[in-house]
Amino acid sequence: MMSRRQRRVEMQGSQVQNVVCMVHMGCQLDLDIISLELPNVKYTKKFSGAIFRSSEPKGTALLFRNGKVVLNGCKSVKQGENLANYVAEELRHLGFEANMRDFAVQLVVGSFNAGFCIDMEGVQKETNGSLEQELFPGLIIRFQKPKVTCTVFHSGRGIITGAKHEYQIEEAYAVLLPLLQKHRKS
Repeated sequence: MMSRRQRRVEMQGSQVQNVVCMVHMGCQLDLDIISLELPNVKYTKKFSGAIFRSSEPKGTALLFRNGKVVLNGCKSVKQGENLANYVAEELRHLGFEANMRDFAVQLVVGSFNAGFCIDMEGVQKETNGSLEQELFPGLIIRFQKPKVTCTVFHSGRGIITGAKHEYQIEEAYAVLLPLLQKHRKS
């Protein structure tokens, strides 16, 4: 059995938390029929799309009448592609002529845990990041290469957003980690 410390050390580093993708099904979608026929679909007139939750492959698909589908909750681009294929297959079973086209990754979000506390003022001075702790407890750093935004918290944990590719999460963390280590709180 792993100790709490071993689990904490194992969690250090960065990892992808969410991949948001978009795909077009190539046909109009009748959301009323979809919500009646497919399990795990929620559709109300208040929101212009139907929400389809899938447990395998895991993720959520927002379906719109014009055939566009936004996929989120995926842990990788491959999982997003699998979810898109699954949605298309389910739509075909309902009689829609769903043929996926224009699959694109819109956003990749990652998280990290440096494993130690941070002197955020020191990092802020070196990166010219935005730090207003009375308004928000995180330090916001905008990188140009890769073009992402990192939010760093005192605990050494943080979020990386704005990436278009999974590898950009690792690249950003590789740039950020030496800065965080330099401003490690004792």
